[in-house]
Amino acid sequence: MVDPREFLKVASQLHGHECPEVVLGLQAGAAAMNWLGVERSVGGQLVALLRVPRGRPCFADGVQAIT
Repeated sequence: MVDPREFLKVASQLHGHECPEVVLGLQAGAAAMNWLGVERSVGGQLVALLRVPRGRPCFADGVQAIT
């Protein structure tokens, strides 16, 4: 199982700061990966398609960091 708490530091560095939407993205990404039974991707093997409002990449950065 993927634990989103392990990736908070990585997500914060990717996004530039910690915020609630990054944490939600981490949780959503972890839930999807656990449900699908897949591990964290190495070299772009796992693709997540997201639609987020313009200027609000926080959630997507969380998903990107964990996948």
